[in-house]
Amino acid sequence: MPPLKPAESLADAFNAFDPRTPLSGPAFKAFYVPRPVGTEKLLGDLQAGRSQVSKWLFTGHRGSGKSTELIRLANELDAQNFTVYYTVEEVLDMADLDYKDVLLSLGSALYEAAKKRKVNLKKRLLQDLVGWYSTTLKEVEGAVSAGAELEEKADFWFLKLLARQRSEVATRKTIRTELESRLSDLIEKINRIAEAIAEKTGRPVLAIVDGLDKVMDLGIARRMYYEGGASLRAPACKAIYTVPLALFHTTEFGQVRVTFDDYFSLPNVKVNGHDGQPDEDGRAMLRELVHRRLAPGLIAPDAVERLAELSGGVLRELVALAKDACSFARVRKGDRVEAEDVERAAGRLRNVFAGMLTDDHYRELWRIHADPLHRYTNSPTVQELVHNLSLLEYADGDAWWDVHPVVRPLLEERRDTLGNLNLARA
Repeated sequence: MPPLKPAESLADAFNAFDPRTPLSGPAFKAFYVPRPVGTEKLLGDLQAGRSQVSKWLFTGHRGSGKSTELIRLANELDAQNFTVYYTVEEVLDMADLDYKDVLLSLGSALYEAAKKRKVNLKKRLLQDLVGWYSTTLKEVEGAVSAGAELEEKADFWFLKLLARQRSEVATRKTIRTELESRLSDLIEKINRIAEAIAEKTGRPVLAIVDGLDKVMDLGIARRMYYEGGASLRAPACKAIYTVPLALFHTTEFGQVRVTFDDYFSLPNVKVNGHDGQPDEDGRAMLRELVHRRLAPGLIAPDAVERLAELSGGVLRELVALAKDACSFARVRKGDRVEAEDVERAAGRLRNVFAGMLTDDHYRELWRIHADPLHRYTNSPTVQELVHNLSLLEYADGDAWWDVHPVVRPLLEERRDTLGNLNLARA
């Protein structure tokens, strides 16, 4: 747990930045900074919507702060909903994912939330659920004895089974095969849990399924939402599913979009406007994010500005660069983070991009960056650039795109081969 106040030493500063963990609980109160443009529209629509079964898609660049915003939404909406937030990364194998896995995890998340919040499900319901699971998936039972108490059996099917599914390939395949012909039955069981919770609490269930945006294989994401969209739409509760941003730029997304009730894309924080001029609202937010975690004397003002600029407005990039800069400041035995430490952190990240970008990538990045309107033509190459974060999306009413600031020097190095186009804004 990082300190919940601005760090006063570089050792504490290094621990104050954790790019892997979204803000929640006390850390949310200590470090959350409102975005200039955030989830207000989505929040308002969810508060106003009367449907008890609406399904939303939620996307944005990896590292844009989606998880933190979803946790905020869960807190804001809990007064009128029984909100269940969970991330599939903790319960499923992200390298081998199927929509049936997600549905199984949803049923488990509802059961676990009911148990933790003392929403007692009726004995007859638990008996029916355990009976169906043990009959349908009898080949993977094994670990729960016939004489076990009802709650112990339910815990196995709803909690322990997912751990086995994640770690055991054979178990995963068996479960999928058995559920293939019984999918409607699984959805019916999920519905019974959701309806029981709603009846007990007087609030409709809102499930927020995070982590699906981190699927690295776009083929998996296509199959999940294109082939499995109708099944993900079926549970009798409200739900928000995260989606990789690159999926929005595939030909299949037109069909995916109409399967669900609506979609929302969280924009990156603007460091510069469409015209290349500094965006003061965005930069002020990014500066505040740094100063919430670092005492003013621990970082030079120009270092804060470089962090904001080089992050491209992607919050995880800002946090990761700040953490690395703190480390470099300690290595040179400095007493605060200087701009040179930020540049070294950016150089380290630039090497990562250099190792994965191809000639085709560079040509497309050059074309988009040099275009005054920052337009792009959709292609597999563009989808890869969106997915690997070298191409970032912003919004001034309409969406526009530009190259990640850390990548721009790599373009400049290739000026002679890519064409003598104007890169003055790089």
